Amino acid sequence: MDSLRVMLNEAPIFVSTDEAEKLSLIRRAFATVGFSNPIKVLSPREAHEYFAGPGRKKAKAAGNFPLLCFIDHTAKDSGKELMRKIRQHSLFHSLPLVFVGASEREMREASHGTTCWQRPANLQDWVERLMPLRKILSRMEERLAA
Repeated sequence: MDSLRVMLNEAPIFVSTDEAEKLSLIRRAFATVGFSNPIKVLSPREAHEYFAGPGRKKAKAAGNFPLLCFIDHTAKDSGKELMRKIRQHSLFHSLPLVFVGASEREMREASHGTTCWQRPANLQDWVERLMPLRKILSRMEERLAA
């Protein structure tokens, strides 16, 4: 049980984005909500390599399997292709994914087994989206402590 509690607090949260300027906003939002997990930033290319290529072996290593994965790619179909690759591999099949999209159509097309969000515009939007995830993890931590 203690190892699961440690995982909830220390497993990395992956953020795959092709817009580096978003990263400080995303990091501030996670900190504001109370996530203490390290945030590992992956470019779209790095994310494809991690989830569909040689990175699979790294994923099995202790402390390297993500708690959550956020995919925010502006390049057409890049994020959807990555989600397809993630869901095809049994190691990542149940990994919680959040696809951040710009349009309703884009989110509808990507929604198979994935949480889809309209792209948050500012810190408050990110905080509002992250708060329910933080509450779920807090409840899990409480149950583990009991």
